[in-house]
Amino acid sequence: YLLKAKVCADMAGSDNGSTYWGDVITATDAIINSGLFSLYNDYYSLFKYPGRLCNESLFELQFGTGDHVRPGVFWDFQGPRGWQRGSSISGWGFMTPSDAIVTFFTSRNDTLRKRTTILYCGSTDVTYVTTPSGDQIWGNTDGLKYFNGKVYLPTSQMVDKNAGYGESNNVRVLRYADALLLNAEAKIRKGQSGDTPFNLVRVRAKLSPISGATLQNVLDERRAEFACEWWGERYNDLIRTGTAATALSAYGFVAGQSEYLPIPLSQQAKNTNLK
Repeated sequence: YLLKAKVCADMAGSDNGSTYWGDVITATDAIINSGLFSLYNDYYSLFKYPGRLCNESLFELQFGTGDHVRPGVFWDFQGPRGWQRGSSISGWGFMTPSDAIVTFFTSRNDTLRKRTTILYCGSTDVTYVTTPSGDQIWGNTDGLKYFNGKVYLPTSQMVDKNAGYGESNNVRVLRYADALLLNAEAKIRKGQSGDTPFNLVRVRAKLSPISGATLQNVLDERRAEFACEWWGERYNDLIRTGTAATALSAYGFVAGQSEYLPIPLSQQAKNTNLK
């Protein structure tokens, strides 16, 4: 149902009159009314070991520790750089948060989600910053200021400290919060109130509820809620709302061109009509 809702939202785009928004409501209502899902009470721990397979997870990739099954280099690639003071943290520190998202969190007083998403680096390669879980993260001289906090697994939660970094955690793919915010957005676009599903997500983030939530309120909430998660929620939201060219102008985004993925060469070879 959530995949269907996401596809329908993409197909509807910014057309508030599109019948696809009604399909989004139907699909997300089915999830909400099933009674099978709820928001995990601790946003910070949602992405750590305690949040594995919680009722907020509609779909996640499971990786046990018994046989050291690993999701490729998922955790290493994005995890904070380590190798310091006896820590088991040993990520590569790629795909780091931007100054823009840090400013965005700060402007909203979105303290909990900022604390969860943004992991600060030390200022030099010999300085350390203490994380919310008490680990000390290494600074560096590569110009980095932040690491992705959502792929940080505290040393205390690594059940096998001889295993690779992140092996004891799962990869969250689809979350109930997404269903709630898509439900709120679709209802607002159809002239209805989206306050109830919208405020469930806000209150979990320790923010005050909003009465008469607007479309921009929902889009801002999605930006904060899914920041630095690995499936490109923010990028897809910018594409479907027609705001990518403005928001991503500094990155060379070209409207009418950058929205598309390249056709694989193997497919072009089979059909020369594909351009």
